[in-house]
Amino acid sequence: MWLNARVPRGRARGGNLAIASYMGYNRRRGKVTSESPDGGGRGTAWARRGGVDWSGMLYGRLRQGGIRYFVHVPDSPLSRLISLAGADAEAILLPATREEEGVGIAVGVHLGGGRAAVLMQTSGLGNTLNALASLAIPYRIPLLMVISVRGEPGEWNAAQVPMGRATRPVLEALGLPHATLTAAGEIPELVPPLTDVAFRTGTPAALLLSKRLTAGSPS
Repeated sequence: MWLNARVPRGRARGGNLAIASYMGYNRRRGKVTSESPDGGGRGTAWARRGGVDWSGMLYGRLRQGGIRYFVHVPDSPLSRLISLAGADAEAILLPATREEEGVGIAVGVHLGGGRAAVLMQTSGLGNTLNALASLAIPYRIPLLMVISVRGEPGEWNAAQVPMGRATRPVLEALGLPHATLTAAGEIPELVPPLTDVAFRTGTPAALLLSKRLTAGSPS
């Protein structure tokens, strides 16, 4: 199902990465702000040059949607999103060795009353299929997969193309709602309803980040 969007706590790490407030989310007021999440760091510098800090915008919307746990495997396009979670004293960053382990961790978060996002790339989605199909889907356990898309036109690594091509058909076959971000301006329209669908109906959902979004702005 494609979603048409018209439709242990710790001290913040990273020195000057103050997360008293960050773009898209303010933990004191619970509302959207325009303050930088990195204390004038990479995302702010990009914005001064006329770019858009999509990672900060996306992170803010995820937190606004009640997601506090961020499970991840290393991925370059998602590196800044991961850093924001690691620097946020109100969030918990959980590394996983493989993507199916990340699904298992997210299931545990749900059973403990929390909301989790699992960060990966399209090749990692293939690793999650049994955990999704035999655990999360039949037991109606919600989680949000944030997936950087590989295998699109211009992909330099031929090994990434088959799974990139299969990603949407696989999600459709599993009956999972999904949406694709191609520009930062789509974040306010796409992310809240997809997050709501996942956690209101008890289903995994996938937010796909196209290269058109991730290639031109800081990760």
